[in-house]
Amino acid sequence: MQLLEQGLVELDDNVNDYLSFDVVHPLYPDRNITPRMLLSHVSGIRDNWNILGPLQSTGDSPIQLDEFTEGYLTDGGQYYNSLNFGSDAPGTNYEYTNTGNTLVAYLVEVISGISFEQYCQENIFVPLNMTDSSYRLENLDENSIAIPYDLVGTGYIPLAHYGSPVYPAGFLRTSIVQLGRLLSMIMFNGTYNGNIVLRSSSIQTMMTLHYPDTSQGYGLCLQYFNPFWGHGGGAPGVVTTMRFLPEYNPGIIILTNGENGNAVIRILNLVWDYATELVQ
Repeated sequence: MQLLEQGLVELDDNVNDYLSFDVVHPLYPDRNITPRMLLSHVSGIRDNWNILGPLQSTGDSPIQLDEFTEGYLTDGGQYYNSLNFGSDAPGTNYEYTNTGNTLVAYLVEVISGISFEQYCQENIFVPLNMTDSSYRLENLDENSIAIPYDLVGTGYIPLAHYGSPVYPAGFLRTSIVQLGRLLSMIMFNGTYNGNIVLRSSSIQTMMTLHYPDTSQGYGLCLQYFNPFWGHGGGAPGVVTTMRFLPEYNPGIIILTNGENGNAVIRILNLVWDYATELVQ
């Protein structure tokens, strides 16, 4: 959205206009894939976990974004498979895709000329005083990071701190206090503590259903839960959610280092009832 504000990219551009390789849906080669589609999860790109699963690593993934996106999304690439794309044409059907989000991150690298991590540090984390936040373990003190736990039966098994080539889609390590600053910026139209991170018009664009018949309630990387907006996530040893109510501006963040989604939903409902009582 920041690059869009600077006129460096448009939501309906063909992503191939920016890449040194072509991303083409094998069943619909004449249909462009655009940033708007990627951000709304209607690009036709799929998460093929038969490919992605074995690429998970202990520690940060050594696979760079350019290597991964080209290898996964181009015919003949190292990680390519026809099942990396769905059966529907780009722009016609929703399917949540971490890989699509990773392609967005690589577009940020190509357009800005710096790494995705560096871009986020300089343009998001520093202005929001998120000083202990990073997509990369190498930039953090691992002793200060909560250990993820896998729920097995009635017990929990600790997991190693792990990485993946799709890290831009779900590997931000931060705290509730620091993530709360990001949420506050979104809730208050792009501004936090006097720092303008995004224009208010960009926030409204993010909170617009661009494909209302197909996108399952997704704006641009924000999900509409009616009447709430936000996002959630899950991975081995992790369940999270972040939501806010634009009309009154209460916000809730829940980060857990265990795989108990039902518990997170129960906590969310209880805290949400309390929060809405405070603002009414």
